[in-house]
Amino acid sequence: MIRDKEVRKVMERGLRDKRLRELYLYIVKCAITKTEPDDKLKDVFEVMDWRAFFGIARSNKIASLIYPVVKYCVENYDIDDIEMLEGWGQFTKISMFSELQKNVQIARVKAEAEKEGMTFVFFKGMLLSDLYPQFSERPGCDTDIFVYEEDREPAEKLFQRMGYVKDEVDSKEQVQVYRLRGPVQHMIELHTRLWEDYKGRRIDILDSMKLTDRNSLIRTNACGQEVTTLGYEEHLVYQLFHIIKHFSLEGVGIRYLVDITLFVNKHLDKIDKKSFWEKIDRLGYHRFVTCFFTICEKHLGMRGDIFPNKREIIDEDLDEFLEDMFSVGDGMDRDAKWQILGAMEAYFLGEAKVEGSKFKRKIEMIFPNRESMPYTYSYARKYPVLLPVAWIHRGFKFIINYFVHKKNYYNPAEKVNVAEKRMYMVKLLGLDEIR
Repeated sequence: MIRDKEVRKVMERGLRDKRLRELYLYIVKCAITKTEPDDKLKDVFEVMDWRAFFGIARSNKIASLIYPVVKYCVENYDIDDIEMLEGWGQFTKISMFSELQKNVQIARVKAEAEKEGMTFVFFKGMLLSDLYPQFSERPGCDTDIFVYEEDREPAEKLFQRMGYVKDEVDSKEQVQVYRLRGPVQHMIELHTRLWEDYKGRRIDILDSMKLTDRNSLIRTNACGQEVTTLGYEEHLVYQLFHIIKHFSLEGVGIRYLVDITLFVNKHLDKIDKKSFWEKIDRLGYHRFVTCFFTICEKHLGMRGDIFPNKREIIDEDLDEFLEDMFSVGDGMDRDAKWQILGAMEAYFLGEAKVEGSKFKRKIEMIFPNRESMPYTYSYARKYPVLLPVAWIHRGFKFIINYFVHKKNYYNPAEKVNVAEKRMYMVKLLGLDEIR
């Protein structure tokens, strides 16, 4: 079986190699378009480190998707590594079987909700999985369901009757987490707000867009089930918000490129392009989305008519952006998000601008100003004179967390470096500005 250390092996052997990244993306494109790879690349495939590629594919959650292409290459070219193929195949079978089980559970939950007359709005997960050649090729950790406030309590009671247990630790005010344990495991995130508990300038703008307005909801088929979901334009805007949230806090992987490419290619004709780009501009997402879409178009075959009529051509920054995605930002080594969440929150929410120099970004990370101070220290945001107190308070919390979670926790220098890297990427993609 291929082991976890292969992920690091990939990083060491050339994730920074532009040609290698483009080859990986070509294989992904073959998978989503269900086409055989070009025989002209036979010599390249024969010397390629497929075990290393498995590491990057798994960390990017596309291993099941591209397995058919890998199998074709092994069977048709001179690739003498049956153990690699068998290990990849075993991983794919386990992953796809898990997704099939989740789909059965979703059907049960949906049926019970419909019996009780509740409106469950499914989004992300199964709606994106349905776009893949086989829905089970897209692994997911949970099922996201939005409900209106009046259905929140009845929905929670329904989950409890079905054997789900509330996770009090992971639940938030606007997102309740329920887990089903046992032979079949399933997690549900019950949202009463699409953007969780976040507050800030960007959230106010998103709220004004009314993405969950009842009149914009649609009925569609996904993974063999008829479900209620967000409108096409609303869903695309939400997905980009979700991607940018993860990108800002920890980095995102290649699967997000696949999701957006498939979504746009199928649903573009149902999206008001002018209205969509107006929303993107209001949110300050224009540069990020343009770069993201350009990569999707260039490497995965996304429809180019998604761009505005006066399209901004961006060539620079794409390689750096792609390199960050292949390494899943800072998430391949340790769980970055929860460790730098507070430090990055103000930038992700559009409350603060990122400093231009690397040195100033590191200083800002250690001694945040009023605008970039995490919301946990609201007293310092309200009374700037208390900033030194908040810096000391924050330092003590870090020391406690470091000793409690030492094995998986960044030391002070690592944390500063990881946060500075995310701040740099946020600035590079124009995410610290709202027009």
